[in-house]
Amino acid sequence: MSLATDETTPSGDSGAQVWESYLQGGWRDTLTIIGALAILLAAWQLWRTVSASRAAIKSLDQSRQQYNKYVIAQASRLLSDATFCARKRDWSLAALRLGDLGDLLLQIAHDDESWGTLAVRLHKMESTFSRLAAQEVHNTPSLEGKWLALQRAVRKKIAEQVGPFNTHNEE
Repeated sequence: MSLATDETTPSGDSGAQVWESYLQGGWRDTLTIIGALAILLAAWQLWRTVSASRAAIKSLDQSRQQYNKYVIAQASRLLSDATFCARKRDWSLAALRLGDLGDLLLQIAHDDESWGTLAVRLHKMESTFSRLAAQEVHNTPSLEGKWLALQRAVRKKIAEQVGPFNTHNEE
């Protein structure tokens, strides 16, 4: 098969003659080897890129898990503070801690929406405690029961995440 063209190169050779000179003898084999090496190099680069991508995703997942552990530890501390303040009847400080706790839990609600549900409940209790601090409402057994139920729910969720047999965040 000929690559005949009517064009001539600046040196006066026709295009077909130039191509045929490259495709004769050892040049064809050399070009085939160079092409094969280029394909192998491209495949190796693609493998390296995929490997780097997998490593980055793994690192990001580990960072997210560590951040979630940090948030949960902080949440436990804030809940303990809020509980202590509520026992002392320091409603304004308890409300502040519940607001902080609710805001903190919203940061990890994207992984598990039950954290978001707890955050909403905490913000409602924050509002109630603020009203108690302003003496707009009085503490009732019903309110105490809601507060205890909320504490239990948050502590249970925290325990699920940090317990010795935790399978929620580890892979």
